[in-house]
Amino acid sequence: MKTTTLRKLTAGITALCLCFAMASCGKKDPEDITEEEANQVLEELDNDKEGNGGYENRSATPESSSKAEIQEVDPFESLTVTFEGASPFAVAKLKDNEKFGFSVCSFTADKTEKLKNGDTIKVTAACKAPDKFNFTQTEKEYKVEGLPSYITKLADVPQELMDKLKKQAEDMLTAEGAKWKNDNKIVEKKFIGNYFLIGKEGIDLDRWTANDICLVYKVKTSMNGVTEDQERDAWKNHEEFYYAEFTLSNVTIMPDGKYAADLSKFKMADNEAKSDYCDLVAGVVHDSYKYKGYRDLDSCFNDHVASMADNYTYENTVDDKA
Repeated sequence: MKTTTLRKLTAGITALCLCFAMASCGKKDPEDITEEEANQVLEELDNDKEGNGGYENRSATPESSSKAEIQEVDPFESLTVTFEGASPFAVAKLKDNEKFGFSVCSFTADKTEKLKNGDTIKVTAACKAPDKFNFTQTEKEYKVEGLPSYITKLADVPQELMDKLKKQAEDMLTAEGAKWKNDNKIVEKKFIGNYFLIGKEGIDLDRWTANDICLVYKVKTSMNGVTEDQERDAWKNHEEFYYAEFTLSNVTIMPDGKYAADLSKFKMADNEAKSDYCDLVAGVVHDSYKYKGYRDLDSCFNDHVASMADNYTYENTVDDKA
């Protein structure tokens, strides 16, 4: 009974307040509000209280709304992982595409350099905004595949490529010999083997090449001249040998099995080696003739292989008796 009376009293006060509010808006004088209109206001309050939008339910609305806003997402749907370069020195690139409107996660990989086909990298997502997103995973693995591969051993150099390099090396020797004077000339060009170098795991490719295919030739020459201590009238033809070395770098094999190489960068070693013989001009002995190469194999090996041992492993098939 007391509860009913209290409710009626509360409702009456509420209705009275509403009536005054109506009056303050210029809608009606409080003295003109009838009992029927007051009861109608009370009835509308009861209906509003029982409905889903009532004032008693409003305290629960923010919590329900917050739960409804949380999205279940896979953060890796916003990430693009690409691999660049060639195996075994490829690099991984991570790009956040901000698919969810802003950068939800920061991504890091356990390895991004010196990658080869078949390797797997693990990417970790450090995510934020947990009040808006429920992340389904925070780690994902990506496999390195489909990249061109640097040739890592001499046996993998395609014969077609080797034949082209030999032909180009011999043409370069012919062109070099054509510059000589006094009827000096190349008599024979003999291929005697290869040095092959492949970069070690920690090699810095900004400074060094990934691999080098080196061709070595033994060159027989015919030189007209004198030695420095010979008499001026000792001019005659002399047979002499030197070694020429040619290098092509960064040769790769594509996924379809074809090779890729920039033959325009195939070069002859520019080391200068002195001939045993000199020119004779107006009876005066001049400086020795010079070759673009080496007078002995040890010098050639030391220059192109031994001096690189800290950064490269190598194969050597050069045989002076071949």
